[in-house]
Amino acid sequence: MASDLTGRAVVLGLDGATWDLLVPLAQRGIMPNLARALEQGRHGRLQSCLPPYSSPAWMSISTGKNPGSHGIFDFWEAGLPGERRLVSSRSAKGKKLWELVDAAGRVAHVVAVPVSYPPPQLERGTFVCGMFTPGESVDYTWPPELKAELKALPGGYRADPYADGLQGAPFIEQTHFVIRQQEVATSHLLEKGDWDLLFSVIQAPDPIQHKFWNVLDPTDPRYDAAKAHEHLPALEESYRRCDEVIGDRLAMAERGAFVMVVSDHGFGRYEKNFYLNAVLEQHGLLFRQKSARKVASKRLSTRSVIDALRRIDVVGLEGRVPHRFRERLARGIDSALSVPIDQDRTLAYAAARSAESVFISAHVPDEQRDAVAAQVIEALESARDPDTGEPIIVQALRREDVYDGSELHRIPDILIDFGEHPYVASDRLAASSIVERLPASGGGGRHRRYGILLALSPGVTAGEIEGANIVDLAPTALHAMGLPVPDDMDGRVLTELFTDGRQVQTADAAGSETSEVVYTPEEEAAIQASLENLGYM
Repeated sequence: MASDLTGRAVVLGLDGATWDLLVPLAQRGIMPNLARALEQGRHGRLQSCLPPYSSPAWMSISTGKNPGSHGIFDFWEAGLPGERRLVSSRSAKGKKLWELVDAAGRVAHVVAVPVSYPPPQLERGTFVCGMFTPGESVDYTWPPELKAELKALPGGYRADPYADGLQGAPFIEQTHFVIRQQEVATSHLLEKGDWDLLFSVIQAPDPIQHKFWNVLDPTDPRYDAAKAHEHLPALEESYRRCDEVIGDRLAMAERGAFVMVVSDHGFGRYEKNFYLNAVLEQHGLLFRQKSARKVASKRLSTRSVIDALRRIDVVGLEGRVPHRFRERLARGIDSALSVPIDQDRTLAYAAARSAESVFISAHVPDEQRDAVAAQVIEALESARDPDTGEPIIVQALRREDVYDGSELHRIPDILIDFGEHPYVASDRLAASSIVERLPASGGGGRHRRYGILLALSPGVTAGEIEGANIVDLAPTALHAMGLPVPDDMDGRVLTELFTDGRQVQTADAAGSETSEVVYTPEEEAAIQASLENLGYM
């Protein structure tokens, strides 16, 4: 490699990437550039936030702040049961890495970072929003005219290309195109002139692993050999195309750039749903309205109704119905079967579609909140899987024991850590048991807390790194560029990656305010459809 750093920093995000899959792929020759990068660079596990979801994780990566400081914990800002508002890039408090670089008079190019709409108005660089862009009709680039430039490139460009509901083989083929399409766009931006920061994200690993974990992981008890025979070659091609991008970034490192290949969280198998509100109800923390007809008491549940429909599906419609419509059917059934929560009597409830968390009701007096939190934690940690008798979660934690910061009040009161256990939390009410197994056809994976970090640059010695956290990435990139680190960042510079002896420089925090982006009903529907198709809901 070159003898010293050039002042350029490169962040390549592989959404949801895990060493559990990438290392075997590198060893089998499917990702040769990754294999070479592992020999040359320093790598290790990268701790994500809790819960390990994409929206808070990418916010933490880009701001260097924990969710208690930036305020995002989910795709929605949840309040009372049923109240949800989609977040946006403006929902997070804290200057993003690319804004700090721009303010320092340097040039940043950003491509396809999730939850980055609407785009910031950079003075020198360019910005292309990623997942959570509400359709093609909005302005999702900066400057705005860049959108037409990207669409004129070979293959065109779409900001949220996974929103059209493709499944199976067509979906996998779509990932091939999207990876190539985004790299064409990235090359176009770099050709505009000199640059200092390149930050891009390949989203493909995350939805692939949500949909095909039991094909990718031969150790999964649900491993599907027939499905693997059908889809594995195309899935491996998706990772091979990711590897081509890694090869390009490795070449940048060899020319003197400081490169980090990172993921926002890891991945693992997912076998069962864990119904939080059912547990809270069993322990007298959640109550339903007495006046409502108690359908659930007759052992009807969303899963039991769907299973019954599956048994009578004699014409095989299930496999041909897009996932998002099946999900809407499930939620419609759930709404019909569920007895509404009695908010006046309820002390705690789950109210976020994806976050593994519990809120303590606002009407609970301050002097009683500690006691209620202790009851919630005891209820969740004592929950046992009826099939195995084993604990379902590793631990439940008060938010104050995980995070701190000015936005802590925006985070649910209790956070859940599943560790390596194969469960996903749900806030659905219509459940006949606290746990329900996925149908045999369900082969997807779920997010895990530890993702990947691979650092490449002049002076970085080969080997492993321990103790890295996603909040460390922004300050480390700033340091690599020779820029000061704002003193309000929660992360640290990973100084063990550098051998040039430079001291970490700090600066006063840059002011930042949050604001609400109100999506139109059509925009909100487009975002929700994309999330459903990608396996987030």
